[in-house]
Amino acid sequence: MSRDRFGLHRVRPPAGTNAVRSRPRSSGAAAEERRHKVREVNKALESDPVDLSTLREHALSSGGLINDELRSRVWPKLLAVDVYSPVTWPLHLDKHKDYDQVRLDVRRSDRRFPPGIRARYRRFKQQELTDVIMRVLAMCTQPELHYYQGFHELAVPLLLVCGPDISSRMLLQLCHSHLRSC
Repeated sequence: MSRDRFGLHRVRPPAGTNAVRSRPRSSGAAAEERRHKVREVNKALESDPVDLSTLREHALSSGGLINDELRSRVWPKLLAVDVYSPVTWPLHLDKHKDYDQVRLDVRRSDRRFPPGIRARYRRFKQQELTDVIMRVLAMCTQPELHYYQGFHELAVPLLLVCGPDISSRMLLQLCHSHLRSC
């Protein structure tokens, strides 16, 4: 029995198995369908102008946008968010009237994060989530829009897929175009 570079015993997998795979192999047809969808989405993203109807169609189809890499490129396009223009976010977000309520809601958001992530990383992401929500509340230009409990549930997937800056932009756009309160 040989040792790997960490000094651990190397065990060979049984013949005919693939020890590298972490999930069962999918059927060839399903894998080809996913590859086709990725090609179609990439083609729609690269077209000039971007083919929004194709992006929308694939986002709503079975299996959605397949992976976070595609989601991070498609979601801003579907929301007409310019990810390249500079944005100056307000400072002193902890002075906002809804800050304490947002922090309470975000602290209770443990179940909204993927299972198995380390507590330290989750706390870091929860602080980012608080910042994202507070940026949006501070930048919301419609006086009739207000924070409501559960708003963080919409923000979590955006944050995890796109990061704090782009998710803040997308959430702000959603507030102005789709949501009645934020």
